[in-house]
Amino acid sequence: MSYPKLSYLEVCCDTASSAILSLSLNAPSPSSIPSNATTPTSPPMVKVELCKAVEVGGLTPSTRDVVRVMKYVSENDCVDRGFVTCLIRPIAGSFVYDVDTIEDCERDIVDIIDACKKEGVDVPGGFAVGFMSDEGEGMRVEEGWKSMKKMIDGIQEEGIVWTMHRCIDDVIRCDAMVGDVKKYVDFAKKTGFNRVLTSGGHGTAQEGRNTIKLMKEEADKLGGIDIVAASGIDAYNVEVFEGICHAVHVGSGAKKPVGNDNGSVEKLGLFGRRKEVDRVKVGIIRNAMAKGVDAETKRLREHKDKRVALESPVTREVVKGVVNSVLEAYTNAMLSGKGGYVAKMAVSDADTEDIMTCVQSLAVFEKEPDAVNATVETYRRDGGLGGGERGMYFCLLVREAGEPVGMAFFYFAYSTWEGRVLYLEDLYIEEKHRGKGVGGVLMRTLAKISVRMDCKRFQWQALDWNVKAIGFYEKIGAKVLTEWVNLRIEGDKLEEYAAG
Repeated sequence: MSYPKLSYLEVCCDTASSAILSLSLNAPSPSSIPSNATTPTSPPMVKVELCKAVEVGGLTPSTRDVVRVMKYVSENDCVDRGFVTCLIRPIAGSFVYDVDTIEDCERDIVDIIDACKKEGVDVPGGFAVGFMSDEGEGMRVEEGWKSMKKMIDGIQEEGIVWTMHRCIDDVIRCDAMVGDVKKYVDFAKKTGFNRVLTSGGHGTAQEGRNTIKLMKEEADKLGGIDIVAASGIDAYNVEVFEGICHAVHVGSGAKKPVGNDNGSVEKLGLFGRRKEVDRVKVGIIRNAMAKGVDAETKRLREHKDKRVALESPVTREVVKGVVNSVLEAYTNAMLSGKGGYVAKMAVSDADTEDIMTCVQSLAVFEKEPDAVNATVETYRRDGGLGGGERGMYFCLLVREAGEPVGMAFFYFAYSTWEGRVLYLEDLYIEEKHRGKGVGGVLMRTLAKISVRMDCKRFQWQALDWNVKAIGFYEKIGAKVLTEWVNLRIEGDKLEEYAAG
């Protein structure tokens, strides 16, 4: 069965009040849609995943919170038990469970069911669970599936919808053959699951959307199982998931901080401000799901980015926020139509390895294969990737199936006449991936970053023999500065001059 539209929005809630607020948005009342959003003709349903301790990825909710939420469900016609899924996760961290923790999962489910029946309220319509077993040498995944099937078969309660939660992403990430991802959908269905909650084995659903699409295709063939995209989804990127999954799951993208912000909790080494579901944010996401992101929402996002840039120095944190918003709202949506490409900002030691791969390939293309003197450690130090607020450069990496195929390496300079300048040091696309528009998407991405960072210029160099590239640059509006010449002192000459 094909789902051209996203069927529903699931909101992760770690308090009963957040869950009840989210469920109340299903009421056929004008107040269920925020006043600053265009009311869609048929807003998608809002379901909830109830948990606690979302700051550690979510844990099993208390039976008291479950009863509070199910009491609301039992008393309101706008929702039914199918709108509530309870996360079952007894411990934080690894999804590899021992025998006792697996037993705790089943016990938690039974306790929730018994508590609801004792209070005379509906039982939750679903449970989200997933784990690997530490039993057996090299058999963690297989033994985990067996244990989950045994648990599902052992719960004697009618009408439960079972969700395989993001444990599956851990399995996918450890599987070298991404092409085998479809087998996990088949395993999930045979185990008894009706839904799979996944980011496609990546840190965010945006990065893993091509894998998610493969999973949906397999689910549609099998029937009876839905693929729900999760992680990093908000109003500004939700529309790119239409057609590649059945529904979306949102967490922080639908929340706002509450309580005092005096920093005292963080200073104690504890977690920061609590977040609750924001009615307006949920409404805007629903609107985006029904109609796509409207021009006003995009304008507000760009205004927010530019306001932050105007009021702040050029730190990694500020640039990262602007870059990620452009990647979400534009770059990866455009790249998804050109193949299995995903762009991200370099932020880790592993990313510096991919930067070096691209730099060395570019040196070969520019006929100077032995000219690269920088090292991975140089990139790590100067990019601020080992920590710190500032870095001397930023880099957008483009990958296909996890392998680097291109990059845009840039930094911020300064003009005494104009102010901030975004300077593109290197643009590289692997030869077999050229001619697909990837380079053009990166150039426009940098232009958008320039504008949002309040830069007055976007500037770069090109080799005079690379006529094809120069023609492309002129076509997008760049001016060739023939009246300027480049001057350079380097290597031994620099040392000699400095010592003189």
